[in-house]
Formats: sequence, C-alpha cells, structure tokens
Amino acid sequence: MQREVIHDYERRLEWQYRQIRKAGIPEENKEVLIAFDRFLVAEGLSLPRRAKLLQHCLMFNRSFMPGLFREASTDSIWDAVIKLESSKLAPWTKQGYTSGQSSGSLSPASGGDRSDDDSLDSAP
Repeated sequence: MQREVIHDYERRLEWQYRQIRKAGIPEENKEVLIAFDRFLVAEGLSLPRRAKLLQHCLMFNRSFMPGLFREASTDSIWDAVIKLESSKLAPWTKQGYTSGQSSGSLSPASGGDRSDDDSLDSAP
C-alpha cells in the first residue's frame, strides 16, 4: 500500500525556491536566500523548517526591509522590526518573523537565543 503524502514538504520547498526566483527583490538577495538554505541544510534543519524560514525571510525583505541584505545596518534592522511590530499582523505571525522558531523571540542581548516576549526592551 502506498502512503499518501499529506504535506509534501519537498514540493513546498521547491515552490518556495520558485517564489524566491520570481520575487521582485535584488538578485543578490535571492542568492543570499539560496545560500542561507544551504546553511540550514548543513545545520540539520528539517524541510518544513527550511521552507518556513525561507518564506519568512522573503516576505520580511519584501515588506519590512527592502534593499540589499549586505547593506543592512543594525539601525535599519531595528527599524524593520519596529515596523513589523507596529503592523496589524497577528502576534503569532510577528513571532514567526522575528524568531524563526515556533515560540520565543530573538533578543540582541542574548545573542539570538530565545528569551521573554520583552526582547525589544534591550533595543539601543
């Protein structure tokens, strides 16, 4: 008996690659996203997590931090996070953008480790 594929994460990841290739973002950023996925593979992340992280990075670049990734400064990243936090997106969506985890937030003071929800309190 053949097992039915419900989620088909390989197909989702392929779709995410197509979204990156056709996105209206700089070509250099597309290359960075593809390289980032290679890093995620090397780190042992699962297909679903990789697809989610790529989707969030692409959407973050489109909506909150346009421009070249390599030109991003600490201030421009903070501005983008503040713009995200001020948006009307659901809290769970915002959390996914800022942490890449199913729970917890990034804290610059903690070096990117999970922390309490008040992670923006340590902003410069």
